[in-house]
Amino acid sequence: MPNPIPPGESSETIAEKLLAEDRHYVKAVTSLGDRQVVVATKDISGSHGIKLVAKGTRIDSHLLEKLSGHQLRPNLDNGLAMENSVTPESLAVATGQLIDEQPFWQHLADKSGDSLALRHGLASIKLPEALAFKLTVAREQRPLLFRHTLAVAMVTHYLALRLGLNDRSTHNLLLAALCHDLGEMHTDPAILDPGHRITDDERRFVYVHPATGYVILRDIPGMPPEVARAVFHHHERLDGSGYPNGLKDGQIEALALPLMVAETAASVMSSFADYSRLSTLLRLNQGKYDGKSVALLLDVIPEQFGWVSEISFSSESRRRQLLGFAKLLDEWSSFRQSLDDRQLTSGKLGLGLIQERLHNLKSLLNDFGFDPNSVDALITLAETDPEVATELSQVLDELQFQLAEIAREIDRRGDEISASLPEPLSLAYAGWRATLQKMLERS
Repeated sequence: MPNPIPPGESSETIAEKLLAEDRHYVKAVTSLGDRQVVVATKDISGSHGIKLVAKGTRIDSHLLEKLSGHQLRPNLDNGLAMENSVTPESLAVATGQLIDEQPFWQHLADKSGDSLALRHGLASIKLPEALAFKLTVAREQRPLLFRHTLAVAMVTHYLALRLGLNDRSTHNLLLAALCHDLGEMHTDPAILDPGHRITDDERRFVYVHPATGYVILRDIPGMPPEVARAVFHHHERLDGSGYPNGLKDGQIEALALPLMVAETAASVMSSFADYSRLSTLLRLNQGKYDGKSVALLLDVIPEQFGWVSEISFSSESRRRQLLGFAKLLDEWSSFRQSLDDRQLTSGKLGLGLIQERLHNLKSLLNDFGFDPNSVDALITLAETDPEVATELSQVLDELQFQLAEIAREIDRRGDEISASLPEPLSLAYAGWRATLQKMLERS
């Protein structure tokens, strides 16, 4: 698979190129036309100006090759119409159905201050025709993505109500929630399949989807710019560890702050329906998310909500993880002491970001009672207390995930860091990277 993000190109430029040769979305639309009526409402031409499809033509999979590989004018969202399209009212109905399916969503609605608000909030949203078309394609062709979109909209609406946002900001936040992952409609669905193990090369396609969504929204007349920016920034993090541009607090669109928390919460609750896992994840990622939004979300998770997952606690595996993390921290501490402030804080190198993220992970384990010299005592406690075992397992699972994220980030610029350090430090850094890799391989 080709690398879609050549060095020196912005994420927006890459998104524009992906949209110009948009086979995956064209395939989704034309395949949908095999099952229901999809009709061209305008003549559709390629970038060369030659008409490819005449107004009134029914669209189906026979037109896949003809429409693929062209920068279509107008694009499919603006040039097609279909039966039973998504409307604000149908979004509200679908949201109500989700609330009825899972107790967490009902609890969220009750905690919002208006138990009916989450059901009816989308009914009054101003939905441009192009977005209604794309959401319809998502509903019919990517049902998991559509369901996730509704879940995120519910959590963002809850946060908007509890944060006391005005009507305009609430509307724009809901619109951003509905649009936040539409860039994924232009990604190969095989990459996004839950059972697919994403390669490092494929991950770049995932990393560009917020920029793709931004470009789509940027080109819709009348779209509030803060909505497009919120979509662009919904995977950024306050500590600079997000993507696609590694922005930090102050650089991130304000509407993206509750959106990024909502997206994380919806993903966890839709996949696991486990409040304890969500609580652990948010506490483990201190400094990444907006504190007000996190506090409001934790407020909706009572201690006795009764959704703690049953686990099988493996003492030896968890002991090995704790000892491995202790060794990793010890080696980093030795390496860190050899760095001067300039080397640590250089944005180009990224060593300061590694330091900050490791510090946050260590702080959470310290709060849990982690002591590198008393690992056996913690393991023994977990063996005799199921609640401790559950929370320790969730903490360590999230810790492992975060270390894998750190490894992917530094692998992208690891050679650059090594080349910029004096030889003794470069060797020490390489040794630490090897320790991290071994720890991940043993998990």
